[in-house]
Amino acid sequence: MAVEGSLVSRIADTTRSFRYPDASGFRDSIDRYVAKLESTPETEKNQLLMNTAPGVNHSMKPNNMVEFS
Repeated sequence: MAVEGSLVSRIADTTRSFRYPDASGFRDSIDRYVAKLESTPETEKNQLLMNTAPGVNHSMKPNNMVEFS
C-alpha cells in the first residue's frame, strides 16, 4: 500500500531526527522522574499529573477528575 510505504520511508529517514549527544543522560532523567512518580502517594501523584495536563480547569466537578494509576 502507498500509505505503508510512505510511513516506512518517513521512519527510515533520519536526516531530520534530533540526536541527543548523550542518550543515557536523557534516559536517566526519565528513569528518575518515573521513580519519583512511583514513590509519590496517589493523591499527590494525581495532583501533579493533572496540574501539568493541558487544559486543566481548576473549577472541575468531581465527575470530571482523571485519575492516573
